Amino acid sequence: MDLLGNTLESIALHKAGIFRRGVAAITVEQLPEPMATLQKQASAVGAPLTVVPKLRRDIQLGLAGDFQRTNAAAALAACESWCACRRPGLSAGIPAVGAHPFWRGLRECRWPGRAQVVPRGKALLYLDGAHTAESVCECLRWFAESCPAVVAEERERSEDIELALFLTCKSAADSDRIIGHFADAHLPFTRIFFVPYCVVANSREDEATWTALVTSKWAQRLPSPAPTVLLSRAAVFDEMERLAAVRAHVLATGSLYLVAAFFKQFNLSTV
Repeated sequence: MDLLGNTLESIALHKAGIFRRGVAAITVEQLPEPMATLQKQASAVGAPLTVVPKLRRDIQLGLAGDFQRTNAAAALAACESWCACRRPGLSAGIPAVGAHPFWRGLRECRWPGRAQVVPRGKALLYLDGAHTAESVCECLRWFAESCPAVVAEERERSEDIELALFLTCKSAADSDRIIGHFADAHLPFTRIFFVPYCVVANSREDEATWTALVTSKWAQRLPSPAPTVLLSRAAVFDEMERLAAVRAHVLATGSLYLVAAFFKQFNLSTV
């Protein structure tokens, strides 16, 4: 965001810088403002812009999360466009759905750290490197679909189930909309841990200011349970190990650095 800007329109404008005259441009369904920016830039450059719809839910993907159907649609359209220019015979042979290598690639695709579930002791760790308000919203939708039904069933059998959250925001300014999405999701977290960005990214941002602002904003929208601020990586992993000793479902999100820290600490595979 430091390079692309702080608004969707600014980000769309910068990303449209790749458009070239006469070269196919592909995008997915967007909000009206960024879509208008993309269309305007494509018209100015002379790039034919195609908007592709999300893949149907009955098409199997290797990646979890409904948002991946949008990403997969864009990837498939890009492959088809490239083949039409460079390998016309191959493009003509792509079936709607089936055994073609493109579809097999979508079924077998893996993306470590994005909508990924990893067992840790008695717990399940849900990892997602979402770090914008929009991607965090999609992360929460995936988590709600993947976890609460299991948690509800387990809670009927036992009261010791934990639903925990490790959350990082790059800056206090990003936190307003992200916290709003958590408030709207109504997820029954029993433990909440805030991890300042400077802890996982080794940055020089003001830890005290971040902590005060984010905890205050969270308390205004979600007063209970009160979050615990973890000021070191060791504290983060100590809490995770405590959760691993009980039956828990743990979501870690808000930063790629946070997810990478879990990968490194627990020697998770990145392939």
